[in-house]
Amino acid sequence: MTENKSLQIASNEMLEIEASTTKSDSSIRLYIFRALGITLMVLGHSGIYGRSIGVFTPFNFIYLFHMSLFFFYSGYFFREVNLKTPWKFLKGKITTLYIPTIKYGIMFLVLRNLMIPLHLSNQAPIGSWSEFWNNGLDPIIRFYDTEQMMGAFWFLRVLFFANIIFWLLFRITHAVGRGRYKLLILGGLILISSSAGFYMNIHEIWPPLNWIRELCILPIFFIGYLFGQYEKKIPMKWWIALITLAWLMYCSISHCINIGSYIFVSPHFFLISSLAGIYGTMYLAHRLTRLPHRLSSTLAYIGKHSFDILLWHFLAFKVVSYLRILWSDLPIDRLSMFPVLEGGGRYDFIAYTIIGVGLPLLLTAGLSRIVSLVRRI
Repeated sequence: MTENKSLQIASNEMLEIEASTTKSDSSIRLYIFRALGITLMVLGHSGIYGRSIGVFTPFNFIYLFHMSLFFFYSGYFFREVNLKTPWKFLKGKITTLYIPTIKYGIMFLVLRNLMIPLHLSNQAPIGSWSEFWNNGLDPIIRFYDTEQMMGAFWFLRVLFFANIIFWLLFRITHAVGRGRYKLLILGGLILISSSAGFYMNIHEIWPPLNWIRELCILPIFFIGYLFGQYEKKIPMKWWIALITLAWLMYCSISHCINIGSYIFVSPHFFLISSLAGIYGTMYLAHRLTRLPHRLSSTLAYIGKHSFDILLWHFLAFKVVSYLRILWSDLPIDRLSMFPVLEGGGRYDFIAYTIIGVGLPLLLTAGLSRIVSLVRRI
């Protein structure tokens, strides 16, 4: 009896270790997935627009799917428990998406007139309190990014309202659906809502809250939610990833998606390309978890701090632009070019990408170190 009990305890411990390891591997994979997404975003901003390798266009390739990765990622973590705690859910989104936009928007707005003479911005200076309010503070409060260094923050607004809309549709589903029919009803509501978004986008109909992009990306958010529910049933196969890569490379020859600029090509093309990029990136993240621990943890660290990269990469680009100006003996006022220096070296985009990802991480690590030392005093 004692021996059987010992065997049972040992078995339970092994199961707990296995479950913990699986959960850890899944977390690392998701962080690496996010790291790949944020790196692709920085690369897309690094000056590769217009460059090509034969018929292959890297810029188009990246823009076919890279922003969909983040909407998929957010949907992955949506849970039905959010329906029971609406105020907690809303507070979480306000804290993580709206407040950072306000905080850093005001910071860059206040610094605008200081950045202009330093050639860190080519925006028009603010000359009066009315301009400060009308062209800066008021739009920021309404969740719009007005400052040049916040050029990628449109994503936070879209993600915020996409979460709210998805919550509302899920709530309606629970009110009218039961059991296995819930997902069918939710999928139908997503399809109707997304179709309305694409219709308004095509016909340039602007709703009061301008939720066009939010409605269009709902299927990607929904797919992320489904992936989170049925992840174990989805195979990660190299040949499927190879097909997705082939599709994206072929489409990049003549097509480009830009969610920020309302460019989707067509609903079907947007959905297929997004799914192809999501699967390919997830497969790559899955393979990268098998790297030596030091390398995989470094990639995961990048993913954990993707917001810091989103926030600071445009300003980090100025370091590369300044060095290029010194190297090529160019006028210093060209430093104000945004997002990168025009007419630089053919391979400057590599330096922009490395600095755009690496410098925000160094700044974040340094600030964390300083805060930690101050708290010990």
